[in-house]
Amino acid sequence: MTSFRPDLAINLFARVDAARPVWSARLSYEERVKQVVLPGRWDVDRENTEFLRATIEEHGWPGHRLVGEGGAHAAYLIALHADHDVDFQWLASNALGEASAMRDASSVDWAHMYDRCHVNSGKLQIYGTQYRYGLNGPELLPASLDDIDWRREFVGLRPIAEARAAVLHRHSPDRPPGDGLEEEPGPRGRLLWALRPHAQARAPPDRSRKSSAPQQVRRAPTPLRGRIRRSPSDRKGC
Repeated sequence: MTSFRPDLAINLFARVDAARPVWSARLSYEERVKQVVLPGRWDVDRENTEFLRATIEEHGWPGHRLVGEGGAHAAYLIALHADHDVDFQWLASNALGEASAMRDASSVDWAHMYDRCHVNSGKLQIYGTQYRYGLNGPELLPASLDDIDWRREFVGLRPIAEARAAVLHRHSPDRPPGDGLEEEPGPRGRLLWALRPHAQARAPPDRSRKSSAPQQVRRAPTPLRGRIRRSPSDRKGC
């Protein structure tokens, strides 16, 4: 059985807190038009990538049981910003997907990570979560739009029209830039949120299948779901 590691959760949160100013700086108004995807060329991202790589090698994906819900989300943020190492992002996506299928990580986080890997590999997004800044504001990066809302609902994302409206609102010129252009900022609770060891996540589709039809959703037992209080920002992705 996985033992809860509050020290690892604290480490992940500290790394994300230190990296946030760097991520926000990339989205300064002077840089927005130049952005295609968010390049992880800064030293902090390289250091965080190597830390997360070592963590995955030792423990697998740092999921809810190991580092709590917030700690797992912090690990996802580190992987999401590792754009300098696409091979590692695929490794992280696979590990995160396996954890999500075991109800040990967020399927919403996995969908964002999976889309980011596709974008950085020159492929179409599957869930339509990744954006770039264009001349007229945020623009959805190329995505496979057929049945996209059906795929999004399966992993817990809101319809794409609602998501695009939310992105436009959050990144309007009169608002300061955030950490990135992915559609859902995710939970931002600090240590107490990170130290919650269990949460529900839906299983992602099986990528080994040629068909895009999803697997049957695996839900947490009713008693577990009843014990979990989720923040408004984490109840459904955008």
